[in-house]
Amino acid sequence: MHLLQLWNPNESNAISSIDTTLNPQWLNIIEQLTYPSFISIERCEVLAWNRAANEVIADFSALSFPERNMGVRNPGSN
Repeated sequence: MHLLQLWNPNESNAISSIDTTLNPQWLNIIEQLTYPSFISIERCEVLAWNRAANEVIADFSALSFPERNMGVRNPGSN
C-alpha cells in the first residue's frame, strides 16, 4: 500500500537530470577520514572516494563512471 501512495500516475515518466557536481569541501572531508568513505548520488553512482575506500571496497580509480554504480556492481569483486 505504501508504494501505491508514493506513486503518482500524473507525474511524467521522464527521468530528470541529477546534479553530479561535487562540493570541493565534501571531498576535503572524506580525504581526511581514515576509514573507507565515498560520496554517491541517489542512483548509487559513486562520485568521490578516499584512499581507504579504494583499498577496501573497490578500486574506484580503475573504474569508469558507469562501473562505479554500487547498485549494480558487486563491490567485493575488485
